[in-house]
Amino acid sequence: GTSDSLSSSSLFLLFFANPLTIGYLLRLGKDPELFSWVFIVTIFALLLYYRNKILDYWFYLLFIILSTILFYVHLLSFIIAGFMMLSFFIVRDFRDKIKTFIAVLVIAALTSFFWYSFFTSIGDSIQLEKVPLKFLLLEDPRTFNDRLVAYVTPLMLFILFYFYYKTNKLSKKDLLFFSVPLLVALLIFLRILPYAPILNKIFPDTYSIFFILVSLFFLFNINLDKLSKSIRVLFNISLIVVPLA
Repeated sequence: GTSDSLSSSSLFLLFFANPLTIGYLLRLGKDPELFSWVFIVTIFALLLYYRNKILDYWFYLLFIILSTILFYVHLLSFIIAGFMMLSFFIVRDFRDKIKTFIAVLVIAALTSFFWYSFFTSIGDSIQLEKVPLKFLLLEDPRTFNDRLVAYVTPLMLFILFYFYYKTNKLSKKDLLFFSVPLLVALLIFLRILPYAPILNKIFPDTYSIFFILVSLFFLFNINLDKLSKSIRVLFNISLIVVPLA
């Protein structure tokens, strides 16, 4: 309907046209990573749609195709999408877990042309010495904005999840589904993730953009009718504040 179209358009604008996305991805010329977010958002939507549904042929086909393309477009973005893949895997029953694992093996086979050579030459790669996430541990004026945003976006995620939880009847499966991004946000907020191998190769702003994506889902699914008038006013204001995070 019209309201759904408006919500989709608003979510699109808030995600792709917010200052962080524009400043980090467009201004710095990170076109491949910007392109990869199209696939991350699509995979996120796919997993959300099927999280409480029977997994059919179309799910596995789309999951394999989108994930394979994302892997080749941007490896680190694939890791970000992997957080939601892990969430999805956790909430499925044993039979679905087996089928999903087989789908992951298919993706691994389709992407083996890259990752096999990557891991066999891992010892010679200078790029592996870079640990962008450790910027969050530096008391450097040049990293102040990154450090601030890496506090604000996890906090925003926690607050919006609280209201999403408070105004919706969430099952145990729903709570488990969102446990992974919430845990990642907590590890960023507490500055623990910079010490995690591989995960610390991802730039802080990439994590922040991921938190914005999940936060927007919470924001657009909060039942405002169950909140007080003053809180509803604050949420209207948040439609302006969230993109500025």
